[in-house]
Amino acid sequence: MDTFELYRSKFYKLVQATSYRLPGYLILEALSPVTQFADLPVDADADLVACFRVAEQVLAALLNAERVYFLRFGESTQTIHFHVVPRTAEIAQRYCHPSAVTPGLNGAEIVSWIWSNHESLKYSDTDISEFVRAARQYLQTTDLEA
Repeated sequence: MDTFELYRSKFYKLVQATSYRLPGYLILEALSPVTQFADLPVDADADLVACFRVAEQVLAALLNAERVYFLRFGESTQTIHFHVVPRTAEIAQRYCHPSAVTPGLNGAEIVSWIWSNHESLKYSDTDISEFVRAARQYLQTTDLEA
């Protein structure tokens, strides 16, 4: 298991992102270097949904995430992968203050804001390492409904 890996299934792995300085910003990536779901066995579909469930449970338990966004782009890295972004009350508050772009919350705008502002959120390497440690411990000691 590498430094940032939290979980591995038969077809996917879940890792703390290193490109975004936000504890719990995860990348769920296929273990095979495929670019289309058709290139994976059919049983990888159920495995993917189980991994989504694991990610959501970890982020809810450790960060009290109010929403978890799952995004797939594949523009710069074409291998199947998803950005898994926790939206906590703290993120929502920081996004809306001092002035919101639009009334209410919009997940796409929040993710874009995180991408632009993750450095200014001031999370340290220690914060990220502590999240990884806590997530691994949670996954080892919790009977997940995966």
